[in-house]
Amino acid sequence: MNRARPGIRSDLSVVLLLVAFGGLLVWDTLTAPADDMRRGPVGPQTMPLLVAGVLLLCAAVLTVEALRGRRPRESDVDATDWRTWTAVIGAILLCAVVIDVAGWVLAGGLMFYLCVYAFGSRHYVRDLVVAAVLALGSFYLFYSGLGIELPAGILQGVL
Repeated sequence: MNRARPGIRSDLSVVLLLVAFGGLLVWDTLTAPADDMRRGPVGPQTMPLLVAGVLLLCAAVLTVEALRGRRPRESDVDATDWRTWTAVIGAILLCAVVIDVAGWVLAGGLMFYLCVYAFGSRHYVRDLVVAAVLALGSFYLFYSGLGIELPAGILQGVL
């Protein structure tokens, strides 16, 4: 009797998801009208195609590993820290909800700060400074470097 290796179905189901998302991303990127959004030498298709390539590469590597029967031992797999990940997802969702009113600098800075806090940092002042630098830096990188205006929110006219 030929029995499948334990876990191969779950590994191959992840492969199918990666291929589906990667394929959808390639299709959506190649069918989107890119002429209106072109700014500079790198067009709007570059990053989505790069991400799709990484997804498809991961799917290929996982397929080979699954077919070879290479799986981590139970002792090598740590339990997921659901409390931390729930806090991180909550910070991202909070940012998405308040970004239009508060603007990217405040919403993004808050998100960066809450994520660092969720991962266990208790250097409050340093974390606030780093979050502010990341939020302001990314705001001006997108605005000046890429020509993309992020929402300024209540800081409209100040930034």
